[in-house]
Amino acid sequence: TFAHVILSQPSIRAEWHLMSLGMVAKRDRKAYQADYYRRNKKALNARRTAARRKIRGEANGAIPKAAAKLTGAAAAKAIADWSGKKLVVPTPPRQGTPHQPRRNGLPRPGTQCAGSVGKGSLGFLGGVGGLPCAGQQVPAYNGRSRPNLALIHRLMTDAQPLAVIILAAGEGRRMGSEAPKALQQLGGKALLHHLIGTAEGLRPSGIFVVVGHGAEQVQAATPQAVTWVRQEEQLGTGHAVAQALPLLEDTGLALVLYADVPLVAEGTLNLCVAAAAEGNLALVTAQVEDAASLGRVKRAANGRIERIVEFKDASPKERAIKEINAGVMAAPVGVLRRLLAEVKANNAQGEHYLTDVVALAAAAGIPVRGVRAASAAEVLGANDRAQMAKLERAFQEREAQRLMAAGAALADPARLDVRGEVEVGKDCFIDVNVVLQGRVRLGDRVHLGPGVVLEDADIGDEVRVEAYTVVEGARIGARCRLGPFARLRPGTELGQEAKVGNFVETKNARLGRGVKAGHLAYLGDAAVGDGSNVGAGAVTCNYDGVDKHRTDIGEDVFIGTNATLVAPLVIESGAFIAAGSTLTDQVPKGQLAVGRGRQRNIAGWTHPRRRKHS
Repeated sequence: TFAHVILSQPSIRAEWHLMSLGMVAKRDRKAYQADYYRRNKKALNARRTAARRKIRGEANGAIPKAAAKLTGAAAAKAIADWSGKKLVVPTPPRQGTPHQPRRNGLPRPGTQCAGSVGKGSLGFLGGVGGLPCAGQQVPAYNGRSRPNLALIHRLMTDAQPLAVIILAAGEGRRMGSEAPKALQQLGGKALLHHLIGTAEGLRPSGIFVVVGHGAEQVQAATPQAVTWVRQEEQLGTGHAVAQALPLLEDTGLALVLYADVPLVAEGTLNLCVAAAAEGNLALVTAQVEDAASLGRVKRAANGRIERIVEFKDASPKERAIKEINAGVMAAPVGVLRRLLAEVKANNAQGEHYLTDVVALAAAAGIPVRGVRAASAAEVLGANDRAQMAKLERAFQEREAQRLMAAGAALADPARLDVRGEVEVGKDCFIDVNVVLQGRVRLGDRVHLGPGVVLEDADIGDEVRVEAYTVVEGARIGARCRLGPFARLRPGTELGQEAKVGNFVETKNARLGRGVKAGHLAYLGDAAVGDGSNVGAGAVTCNYDGVDKHRTDIGEDVFIGTNATLVAPLVIESGAFIAAGSTLTDQVPKGQLAVGRGRQRNIAGWTHPRRRKHS
């Protein structure tokens, strides 16, 4: 009961639930708890004492003596009524019921949480702890490695709105590219688009992208729904953030990201936002061996962050610091607005640095919290092509680890390129130099040979794709065999157990179950029925120079070697096409079609060499 009263304080309740629900990685939990207790020792002791006094004083009043023995939902309801909230708290359902909470204590998506969330209320109790939801529907778990801590924290703390500000106004001159820096490609997708996707996972109230150089180009290339903010003059990162602040409410939180730091993990951002929700200025830091030209995090003797020193303004001693600023910052909007108003351009660059707010916050007594990134790869940025190459390798390594965790075996994780969204089934094997682009789905037990390229492809179970086969925009049924050196172009659909062999090309073609096109054939704008066989050198002539025409082939049809099928054409089921035939007319069911010139054998002819020497 003491715990329930103490946890009625929003900031404590939020952090306690994040830990008790298993939403902070186990390796971080003990250190996180110890750090939080150290920072809040006086407040915790005071609240614990007040809770004891209140329970003793009210034992014969609003809460009966029996309330001391209550636990779970009953205790929460009693304490909520006691504090005047009159909150209706649903009893946690038994195991196996339709409304059973999901793993990690998350309620099932779509369930409605009762009551309003505020001081003195615990809301919906699921799993080990409670999850107040302010009458909102519970969002679906997003399937990432960590649940949405920032969203949960905001629901627990009077639902502070979160605004994400992404700085994308840089020109990127060192890239040597006509495209703006934010549109440089990483894993087949623009840097900015990676970051917007991560930000969307936080469920913010708004995403504000600050653009400057090449603004029209950036806006035209971005499919996501965001709010665009113009920075007409590039006067520094602090100035860029200030352009977005008039659109934000002081009651909310602001999270600042950089478009050229695209690999920061959602879990790290969640923890940063959670720290800012307590009224802190929070920033993401990392320990690196080679800090290069990144800003250094300068701490006082007691370990507190004092300021961020930009490389160009740092002394030799400060440049030796290994802890760097990742550029990610979160704070209450009102605090950030007040601090930015005091930032001056008195530095080597003559710019308004966003990082200057750290020293200003420390001087003003505003706590500055550092959130350590899980890995140095999260905070990698890119200012030139060499750094882009390092960023690409870091991204590919992360994707390779993800695929292996999902059940794929990689011949060499360093020789795989993922340039899109890839889903793999169990026991897949991916050989070296495979490229996966766009949306790719691999079923169970799929085998990809060396040099295979898949783009926007759906591959069924137990499919074998041999070396150097290219599949674009195709759907492949279970147990098919492709290649080697085959090309399946957009619009291709293969039924189960079909075979498309070496040097066979298909486009906008549907091949039924068990169809075989073993080698050296072209099937375009065609439908081939189940069990048919397409011989070597067979071609569907689908283009007349102006329009495309279809070829429809029935079931159990045999197409002989070097058959030329001039579309539009229908070949009915069971027909047999003689080798070397050129067909322009429909072939009825079960008939033999021979469409070639009559053979003539000429005796007594003169060989050309004999004619030449005669």
